[in-house]
Amino acid sequence: MRVLIVEDNTATLYLLKRILRISDCEISHFSRAEQALKALSTIQPNLAIVDIQLAGQLTGLDFIRTVRKSGDTMPIIAITAYALQGERQKCMDAGGDEYVAKPFNVGNITELLQKYMTASV
Repeated sequence: MRVLIVEDNTATLYLLKRILRISDCEISHFSRAEQALKALSTIQPNLAIVDIQLAGQLTGLDFIRTVRKSGDTMPIIAITAYALQGERQKCMDAGGDEYVAKPFNVGNITELLQKYMTASV
């Protein structure tokens, strides 16, 4: 399974990569949404894990909206340190499939990964 990670926090990125490598996923990483959007057609991921608060001109929500406007239906897991009321709904309204608040539970990420690995087979 090809997984795109759009994350600019090195600790979160490290943890996500460890989880994904255990599941034998092919990982592509970008720290900015602009870079990830440019590379999408080349990478052709089966799943994206996107931080909502990113450095650069585009946020993670902008990334999700742009992907959905293009017609891409790959599953997108939105992650954020902003676990405020209404944040989950913002992610879902943008087109995200799942929402995970940081710090996240490794088991929850593994469970979501298994869900989408099974669906892509």
